[in-house]
Amino acid sequence: MRFRFGTDGADPARTLVVDGTAAGFPTLSHWPGHRTPMALRHDLSTGIALAWARLTPSERRALLGPVHEVANTHYDTDGVLSVFTVLRPYDALAREEDMLAAAATCDFGSWHGEAALAIDLTIMGLPRHRASPLPPQLAPDADAHTPWEAASP
Repeated sequence: MRFRFGTDGADPARTLVVDGTAAGFPTLSHWPGHRTPMALRHDLSTGIALAWARLTPSERRALLGPVHEVANTHYDTDGVLSVFTVLRPYDALAREEDMLAAAATCDFGSWHGEAALAIDLTIMGLPRHRASPLPPQLAPDADAHTPWEAASP
């Protein structure tokens, strides 16, 4: 399994979209219009991906087909953690509680502890850091407000 940012040029029969949607692609997402199997649904895409990670490889193939790529179309904590979960399911399951707390901090702008906020801030700030391996194009728009920014007085 490998990662791709976006779905341009991707084969819908081989590419799984997480924390987003794309016409004709299987999804592990909570976004409107998703095609996530009912048995995996959760309020967060990270929660959906973790439910997928608990399945056996043959159960995963039966639900979603023989996917070889995982794609995400935007950059946020829930999406990054969903991608991580699909690429490294056993590592993700060992960190399930922290990952769900960080994804909820990002998506819901709610308090889930200092560790969750630290993970969210680190992931969201990573594309902006001069030493980051991520391209700066992944950084949220300057005009975009994350839920925790909007909640501050």
